[in-house]
Amino acid sequence: MKLRQSMAGLHTWGGLLPSWLLFVIIFAGTVACFDKELSRWMRPALHDGVVSSLGADDVRGWLQQNVSDELHAFWMHGPTEREPYWRLGWEVDATKTIHNIAFDPRSAQAEPMPETLGGEFFFKLHYNLHAGDIGMYIVGLAGMFMLVALVSGVIIHRRIFKDFFTLRPKANGQRAWLDAHNLFGVVGFP
Repeated sequence: MKLRQSMAGLHTWGGLLPSWLLFVIIFAGTVACFDKELSRWMRPALHDGVVSSLGADDVRGWLQQNVSDELHAFWMHGPTEREPYWRLGWEVDATKTIHNIAFDPRSAQAEPMPETLGGEFFFKLHYNLHAGDIGMYIVGLAGMFMLVALVSGVIIHRRIFKDFFTLRPKANGQRAWLDAHNLFGVVGFP
């Protein structure tokens, strides 16, 4: 009996405090599933659904003609259904700066690809809260707190599986909320 009572505070505060942060993290992760579409939407020059007629040799030829510095690395991404244009990126040895461009599907002209507040924003918010390595530790710590809240919740609610099938929406307010809490807690547990 004492173990269950001692877990009540841990369950309450270990779940309540990180849950607000985890809401932002999970929401950003959901939106980040559409990162390519959001980034494309934020670049009006690339909105047309025309598929590029350029080939990989054309893109590599543009790189050889226009980038005279010594390259550390370069990468090319061909047109896809989500991004119907060629993307080219490279890093120069001396400066260690990364350059990204996209080729307009109609004119085959290179367009700079600055970072947008589209998909990349939500992707970085999801995994590091735009705070670098410290943010990754905060996200990991919030996840660990939620795991502690889930385990302590199973200990507190000794009849968790019986309560899982009990939903009394017409009961008094607190009982109905507790039933909903048990239901959604067990559904999210796996």
